[in-house]
Amino acid sequence: YVSETTRQFAYPSLAQRHILAGLASAVGGLSAPYERASRIHERPIVNWLWSAGCHPFGPFSNSSQISQILQDVALVMSTNNTFFISLK
Repeated sequence: YVSETTRQFAYPSLAQRHILAGLASAVGGLSAPYERASRIHERPIVNWLWSAGCHPFGPFSNSSQISQILQDVALVMSTNNTFFISLK
């Protein structure tokens, strides 16, 4: 990646938490731990008590890594989706 006059290098191990959260949401199907869908309100409901912790989502998080729990959730979700697709 070249920026005007100098070459810029991107190191995947030094990803910013916002970029990581976006990729986890788009590719891995993960949602922020403090956000849930509400059919009654027809919009996402946010509970900021769950926003602090070891995850890259939200303004109060403190990590640039996906925690083991969220990795397990993504694995289970992908396994379930594969299973239900194979039933069709």
